[in-house]
Amino acid sequence: MDVIQQLQPLLNSSYSIFVAAAATLAVLMKILSHIIKAMDWHDKHFVRKRLSRLRDIRAQRYLSLQAQITETDQ
Repeated sequence: MDVIQQLQPLLNSSYSIFVAAAATLAVLMKILSHIIKAMDWHDKHFVRKRLSRLRDIRAQRYLSLQAQITETDQ
């Protein structure tokens, strides 16, 4: 019981609220950092790959259409 009475003023002080807020902010920043890393990984491995493949296909298609146009012009 004596320990609880000694801890009670510490828990009611503004310092403990500041420490709790700082710890919560640190944990939230770490979670946000992990989410950002996961989104970057997803973007790198899925979105950019597919986008580059799509660009390659469009470029090939454009070149083949240009070749067909030049053949018909001759």
